[in-house]
Amino acid sequence: MSWYKNTNNLISVCLCVVTCILAFNYWSVSQQSVVLEARVRVCNQKELDFNGVASECKKRISELHDKISILNSDKEVIATQKNSLTELAASREDMIKKVKAELKEETSAKERLEGQLAAQADLQEKLTTSENVNSQLQSRISELESQLEAHNANAVQPDSSAESASSAEDTLSNDAEESMFTEPHVQGA
Repeated sequence: MSWYKNTNNLISVCLCVVTCILAFNYWSVSQQSVVLEARVRVCNQKELDFNGVASECKKRISELHDKISILNSDKEVIATQKNSLTELAASREDMIKKVKAELKEETSAKERLEGQLAAQADLQEKLTTSENVNSQLQSRISELESQLEAHNANAVQPDSSAESASSAEDTLSNDAEESMFTEPHVQGA
């Protein structure tokens, strides 16, 4: 019985030790469970925060995509406007070149007209000079004819009248020669 008593005591001690170990393990697991629950709560909170940040990021990404699409459409509009402005500038440059060419033609036409006007004025002056010379010659012819008639009316001596007639003809031919050299040469325009 002593063996039985010793075994009972041993079993009691073993049961006490096992109970202590189980109690310690329970307490330890319970502490770890509390810590793990706190960590799970923190992780859940972080997950919620991350989900919120992720949704904000998605929203921001979608806004950025919208802005990029708007900017791309603006870029296309700007490219179209640039092309139209380039075409407009090219057409304006062509117009400027045409206007410059027309201005050059007008300037050359004006210079030609001014040259023609100067030639016409020169011709007019030559015509006036020719008319003056012609009228002088006409008056000189009239004067010589009147002298010749007067001389013929007084014709007393045949030799002297022939001399005066030949001197009148010489004067007339000399005047005609002088007028040829002083009369300007008129050419057609």
